[in-house]
Amino acid sequence: MHPSWQTHVVNLGIRLTGMKRRSSSADRTLRHIERLRHRPARFAPPRFLGHSMRIRLSQQDGVPVYTIEPRRAEPRFRVLYFHGGSYAYEITLYHWLLIRHVALAIPAEVTVPIYTLSPRATAGTTVPAMSALLERLLTLQGGSPLTVMGDSSGGGMALAVAQELRDRRAMQPAHLVLISPWLDVTASNPRLREIEPRDRMLGIDGGTAAGKLYAGALDAHHPFVSPLFGDLRDLAPIAVFSGTDDILNPDACSLVERCAA
Repeated sequence: MHPSWQTHVVNLGIRLTGMKRRSSSADRTLRHIERLRHRPARFAPPRFLGHSMRIRLSQQDGVPVYTIEPRRAEPRFRVLYFHGGSYAYEITLYHWLLIRHVALAIPAEVTVPIYTLSPRATAGTTVPAMSALLERLLTLQGGSPLTVMGDSSGGGMALAVAQELRDRRAMQPAHLVLISPWLDVTASNPRLREIEPRDRMLGIDGGTAAGKLYAGALDAHHPFVSPLFGDLRDLAPIAVFSGTDDILNPDACSLVERCAA
């Protein structure tokens, strides 16, 4: 099957962002994160989302939490969404568009925490905080199934949070949906180097630098940081979506193999 014209347009757009060049170097990645510390990016939903969605803002232990649901449909499911961005980059327009699509298509009420980014917060504080948020939502779910979703680093966080709830002997969500999840910040699988030239967005060296920043005082193999190395027993059913030209794909395949075992 040949790539569609839409795929070519998207690939060109990704190249023009310069993300690949920045993430291919640890120094460039860390300098960019440092700049963002002084000039944080906007995180609020774009104004046009309010035309079709009801949007509420609350606080959970100092973290802004948005709740989004369709204006013209009663939500049948609930979703907790963790956005990607190497744990250091803020939620983007493209995340909000995906969240809107999920809310309308299901239809669902989607909860979106604007978790504190590294290095201001690290895995040792972020995973417990997001686990507490999920535990509260599960307690208040009122019979509606709750799915935890996340993309890239948000996918890694979703799995780490589910593992933490299991260790607390707390309730699990109905499902985990991991979209191109970042599961091992150490990039220890040698297949990543084979795929890196084909990946138009991510680079290994910048990613591992961001991962170490997020790890903070924890070892990079700690399940809060790299949940691929955590215990996968007694978790909610997991669905994983991954592309073969994505450097995160080998770890997604390893997750599926470990779950099957």
